[in-house]
Amino acid sequence: MYAAWITFISLGVALYLNSWILLLWVVSLQPVWHQLVIHEEKMMFEHFQGEYRAYAQRTGRFIPRRGRDIL
Repeated sequence: MYAAWITFISLGVALYLNSWILLLWVVSLQPVWHQLVIHEEKMMFEHFQGEYRAYAQRTGRFIPRRGRDIL
């Protein structure tokens, strides 16, 4: 959900509105977003351990990997 909202929807709205301020916001939010995801991944690993490690290895962090067995 983070990837869709921040990368595509917010960027699309900024371009549609021709808003440099919103475009700057979308670009400047990327490092914050990455740190948030890294923090969440650490919490997930602490809670689910090996299960989450297996999940993380077969999926992408932001963009799903194609051709992998998800179930």
